[in-house]
Amino acid sequence: MALGKIIATHYSPTEFGRYFIFANIVSLYASVLTTPIIQAYRHFYYREEGAGLLAFYRSLLIWIFVLILFCIILGGLVKWVPWWIGGLLLSHIFFQNHSALHINHINIRGKTILQSLVQLSLPVLSILLILLSVRFLNGGSFGDLWTANIISEGLVMMLGLVVFIPHRSIKIKSLYATIHSPHFKKLVSFAKPILALPLFVWMVNNLDKWLLDWFYTKREVGIYAAAAGIGSKMFLLMSGTIISYYNASMYQKAQDLDQREELIRETHKRVMLYIGLGVGLVLIVFFLRSWIGRLLLSVNYVESFDLIPLLALAYLVFSSIVFYEQVIYAVGRTRLILVHYGFGALINVTLNFLLIPKWGVWGAGISMVITACLQLLVVYWLFRNKLTLSHSTE
Repeated sequence: MALGKIIATHYSPTEFGRYFIFANIVSLYASVLTTPIIQAYRHFYYREEGAGLLAFYRSLLIWIFVLILFCIILGGLVKWVPWWIGGLLLSHIFFQNHSALHINHINIRGKTILQSLVQLSLPVLSILLILLSVRFLNGGSFGDLWTANIISEGLVMMLGLVVFIPHRSIKIKSLYATIHSPHFKKLVSFAKPILALPLFVWMVNNLDKWLLDWFYTKREVGIYAAAAGIGSKMFLLMSGTIISYYNASMYQKAQDLDQREELIRETHKRVMLYIGLGVGLVLIVFFLRSWIGRLLLSVNYVESFDLIPLLALAYLVFSSIVFYEQVIYAVGRTRLILVHYGFGALINVTLNFLLIPKWGVWGAGISMVITACLQLLVVYWLFRNKLTLSHSTE
């Protein structure tokens, strides 16, 4: 809340929109590589030796970073990539990879309170850094926001590496040893069905901002992103907290064939309860939208206020899908994830091109709600009819 208020007060919708356009570059990378790798680490954690698995994934992320470093240097030499953008990208990629691995390592071990403390440090650090920028450095551009986010990720990575994670003295394996590790073969087997998934995820979550920039201006991107930020936060935090609490037991039960039926029944109950509670929260947001907008944003973003409940509804539905996804990942049926996101991407792209040119930010919001509802129905059907409990990546 405090972070959003500071940004809304000191950054114009145009600068906020610029930040989101640039941040989408990194989000595309994260969906391409980080998401499948982290999900694979969770999936194999209870089947493998923890220390050896952690060493392999750390080494893999380092070598991926080295490859991207080479590509960005090459791009800079031929003037394809400005050096300052390349530097920010590299920093973000390196820190984001390792902070994600560390936080998920803590989570999958069942240390949910410790994980919460680590994750809480990220927005707190961001607030302090942005305050430093606007108060002492006369900041107010999208570059300041991006830099603050990168530094915060880096500090969280160091917290995870130095304080919380065991085996921090593990040496990085050579590229040859990493590629020829049995862990690598299992990772490829797990991730192969979802190689196209990152593009679909990006289309569902980020294409609307690019189209708003294309058909309108970065100001509309900022207005939409501000509403999405508030509308999504309560449900991303709520669902993330619930899922984090159950993750360790969820992945343990997924490895035991005798407990998987119970896990599926529990998941349905959690989703129904979560949606019921969420609908009540959306109604509260609808009636208090102007007060919430004034409290968490500023008059510069008054056009965002009425959008907040619409996007809150969209993110309620999207976040409920994650309950089913985690069980699917835990069982290893990654192809089902590809199916439902492919469907969602097709629907979302079609609706965005139809609605955004005419209705702008409202067209983007309506597209999100329709996509989320249809995607939830598809996931529910796949979960009930296609999740063969005897099948896994073993």
